[in-house]
This record gives sequence, C-alpha cells and structure tokens, in this order.
Amino acid sequence: MASSQSLPEASALPSTKKKRIVRIMLFFLSLGLIAGVVFAVKAGFIFNKISLGEDGIFKNIVKTLPGVKDQLKGEEEGRINVLLLGMRGENVPGGGLLADTIMVLSLHPKDMKKEGGDTARASLVSVPRDLYVKVPGREEQRKINAVYALGEERGKGGGIEDMRTIVGEVTGLDIPYAIVINFQGFTDLVNAIGGITVNLNESFSEGMQFREPHVCDANVYTVPTRPPQYEHKYYTRSEGTRYIAKSYLLCYNKDQEWGGGFELPGGANELDG
Repeated sequence: MASSQSLPEASALPSTKKKRIVRIMLFFLSLGLIAGVVFAVKAGFIFNKISLGEDGIFKNIVKTLPGVKDQLKGEEEGRINVLLLGMRGENVPGGGLLADTIMVLSLHPKDMKKEGGDTARASLVSVPRDLYVKVPGREEQRKINAVYALGEERGKGGGIEDMRTIVGEVTGLDIPYAIVINFQGFTDLVNAIGGITVNLNESFSEGMQFREPHVCDANVYTVPTRPPQYEHKYYTRSEGTRYIAKSYLLCYNKDQEWGGGFELPGGANELDG
C-alpha cells in the first residue's frame, strides 16, 4: 500500500493556498454561467416581444437546436430544466472531471396564449458538491461531484447522463438538458464578453496552482519537488507491524502549465481569459 508524505526532515508543501484559488476560480466560473443564463433569458424575452406568432424568431432558433423539432422538452408544461456543471477539465491533475459547480436552471418561457399576458422567468439553484449520493449503476455512495468522472469511466457521455439522473433524483425535477463548462470554456467565455473587472479590497497572491507531484520518471515527471517529497511503499510484517519498504522521489510535470507567482493588486483589475 502506497501513501504520499514527506520524510521526517522535509516539510509538506502548502495546500491551503491551492484550495483557495480553486474556490476563487469556481466562483468566477459560476458568475460566468449566471451571466450566460441571464443573457439567454433576456434574449428569449426579447425574441418573444419581437414576434407573437408561431413562426417568430425564438421559435425558429429553437428549431435549429440538435434534436429539437418544434419545441424544447418541458416548454409545453411551462418549465424547462437545464443542468449546469463546472469543472477543471479532462486530463487536468487533481480531479479534472470533478463537478465542483452544480446548478439547475429552471426556465419558464413566456406563454403567449395565457389570458392577461405572461412574463418569462428563471430560477437558479445550487446543489452542494459534497452531498453524498448513491452512484447510478453502482452499489456505492460517493460525493455527488464525483458522479460525472465515474460515469465517464463507463464511456464518453456517461458522466453527463449520470449527473442528469442523480441531480434529478435529488431535486425531484425532470432534467432533459445539461451544459458542461471547464476552465478552457471559462477562458473562452471571458474573452467572448471582452474581459471582466475584478475588484479586490486588498492584494492577492498565489504561489502554487494545480501543480501536483507524481513519482519521478524519465520522460514526463522530471522536475523534483523542493523540498523533496516522497511516496512510500509499506509492507506489513507477520506480527502486524508496518514498515517503509521503499521510497520514491516525487517530481512535477516538466511541461505542465501552472500558475506559480500569480498576483493581483488591490482595487479594480481588468482581466481577460
């Protein structure tokens, strides 16, 4: 059995800062998702105001969506539910496919036939990522943010289907649609809207982001940790005591992009993706 820890003379690398930057990035990711949702709701409202007929702009746009012929699922009932997921991204170390942002967007489209008029409305609810649930298709319980990654192990697209299933069970809603965005999508979104303004009451600095060590090899993980960190392989003696049989030096990926030395001054900061 192997575990990752420092030798007695070495101190462990700090982890609190890394967790803090993850929370900050996911916060901004959530803001980006909300901004997109608000835009979509307003756009739908405007489209409905432009044309009241069955062949209006909004209807024509809906018909161009893949798998949609005449209307969205739930539109006739007056409630369209969409699952919104945010994660780091595939092949990103440290849980790239963990869905750390989980939200359900519930849209009420404007009913043109309702007597006395109607207005488009939207509701947004966040699902706690640490909620323990029974994993679809498995006899085990895990945190809900791991369901996407486990579903992808079954096959491409399995993650989003399992998340729609489990979030539907948690909320009691039928969720026919889902949107997934990762850090690259977040970058593209920020650039698409021309950047964002981040206001800080005080300066912010981050020394390490998403750079996680692995056992050193000759090709990829070739940059030794400083101070040295080791992964120990333990064996158990016949009487039950354990001892370190071998220690492996840990290294960083020499090509992996990371955010060491990231700093922002206090005040207003104009940022792009």
